[in-house]
Amino acid sequence: MNPLWRSLFFPAVMLVGLLLSGFVIVSSLQAATSPELQKLAALTYQKNTGQLAAQGRALFIAKGCMVCHRHDSVATLRASAQMFDMDDVPNLSRLKIDSDYLRRWLRDPQGIKPNTAMPNLHLSDDEIEMLVAFLTSTRQ
Repeated sequence: MNPLWRSLFFPAVMLVGLLLSGFVIVSSLQAATSPELQKLAALTYQKNTGQLAAQGRALFIAKGCMVCHRHDSVATLRASAQMFDMDDVPNLSRLKIDSDYLRRWLRDPQGIKPNTAMPNLHLSDDEIEMLVAFLTSTRQ
């Protein structure tokens, strides 16, 4: 190799490496600001602040879960609505079910127990996370 070629080869390799590094950094930054990751970060923040459980409580009420289930945090609301009291309904106040199992159950109850009376509410992944946060927030 002649000296001129050697003196140009090393800077050229360094320039290619610098360009590739810049491309990787820019791609990583774009991925970090993607809507999916922002949504995940928002859900993580909500989990940490308890907002997700509060949203789950509101969803528990909005979806009518309290018609067939009991939960201590909505007991006064249930009584004030003067619903008939069913002693044989499941009390979910201190639910001791694994969170992953609960997610699968909420996604497709009949897929787990074909003869269940629990309807498939066609919940979104976010709604399932809210309900899981709510139902598991009161574990003792």
